[in-house]
Amino acid sequence: MLAKPLIVIITVAAVSAFSASCVGDIDSNQNTNATSNIEQIVEVERAANHSVEELGLIIKLPYEPVEASWRNEPAGNSKISISAVLLFTIEDGKTLVAEAQKIRPGQPVEVVAENWYPTELIAKSEMGEESKINGIAFPADAFFQPPYNSGRLIKIDDTDHFILELAGL
Repeated sequence: MLAKPLIVIITVAAVSAFSASCVGDIDSNQNTNATSNIEQIVEVERAANHSVEELGLIIKLPYEPVEASWRNEPAGNSKISISAVLLFTIEDGKTLVAEAQKIRPGQPVEVVAENWYPTELIAKSEMGEESKINGIAFPADAFFQPPYNSGRLIKIDDTDHFILELAGL
């Protein structure tokens, strides 16, 4: 007679222990999924925007780019910044460079390619050292629109691409 209650108690204890371990696995899986979802959300937020129209609402576009990839960048110190890769027609690109040179001559620079850049620039960076792209940096005055009031326009060597970096308060 004592065996039946003992078996019931052992069975209940075993089922409880098994259930607790399953809940722990579920919680662990949920935490892993939640972390993964947060990482995906952050990556989506860091992905580039390709809307020329939206970009034109934020900054001045002296010429309409053929293509644009851009995103807002964290700048810290209560500043704001935006980075863009712009593809202009050959004529518009030459005009941009000529106008910028009137303000200040260009300076050779190296830029580290980012994963949201167009594939042509990423491929170009892989041919050089440390994923860098060579270009000539010019003043970006033609693109300033409040709150953006400083920055540079980089003409990437051997392409019609420009990297625009703007900052403001």
